[in-house]
Amino acid sequence: AREPPAPPRAAGAGAAGPGLSEDALARLQQMQKQAEAMFQGLFEDNGGLFGGATPQPRSALQLEDKREAYLVTARVPEDIARDLDITVKDRRLVLQSQESAKSAPGIQADAGWSESVDLPGPVDAAGMTVEKVSDGLRIRLPKK
Repeated sequence: AREPPAPPRAAGAGAAGPGLSEDALARLQQMQKQAEAMFQGLFEDNGGLFGGATPQPRSALQLEDKREAYLVTARVPEDIARDLDITVKDRRLVLQSQESAKSAPGIQADAGWSESVDLPGPVDAAGMTVEKVSDGLRIRLPKK
């Protein structure tokens, strides 16, 4: 069996491949090494900036299960806390702020903030109390 003829080589096509000179390939490899050195460790799973072990931001709501009630600490900026709607629906506590801002004369733009947390059990929503604390709000939800 006869081998097919090799395709013709383009001008400047050496070991670097078609259209790349040896100098261009060497320069690309050098740039790749420089980039790897610059970003080394950023994407590693053991704590790199973009790695898997990077801590995730905590929720603005922290739930504590006490004997007679659920306590929710809400880290909420003061300007949002002034216009906050707190509701319980289907064992879910929802904190929501809807702010209207004028972005241009005659144009209304809505910007809001919302956080929610699932409650482990049923609560007496009518008995809910809200207290202002140093870092936001403390919400007490009596258990049913």
